[in-house]
Amino acid sequence: MSVDIILYRPDIPEDIVPWKATSIEDATDDETIIRINVTYTYQQQIRDQYPQLYPKWIEQQNGAIIAQTLPGVLLRLRAEHPTLTDINHPDYDKRCSSMIHDLGTVITVAVQHPDYRVVTQS
Repeated sequence: MSVDIILYRPDIPEDIVPWKATSIEDATDDETIIRINVTYTYQQQIRDQYPQLYPKWIEQQNGAIIAQTLPGVLLRLRAEHPTLTDINHPDYDKRCSSMIHDLGTVITVAVQHPDYRVVTQS
């Protein structure tokens, strides 16, 4: 599953956000609408244990809350399930590693723009 997480300046109308978003790869320092594509793991245990990592929770937040919450959740995930991100382990989950990396990018943008709002798009 792949979802676009879009962070945008609060004075921009939400209905135009998906159409005007710039991919993080192409974004400049003064972008006002930033799209980050996040690849998610399919593991139900991870979904149940860490709901803050998934779109249903994220889309209800702003940059400040994401910047405050997600780093701790990602650290907990890595500490509690180290084999999922160890490429040499049989339980390695490439999607989980990608999810952690992609959400790290979301955190970086959220830290830089704590007032930005968030929407998700599948």
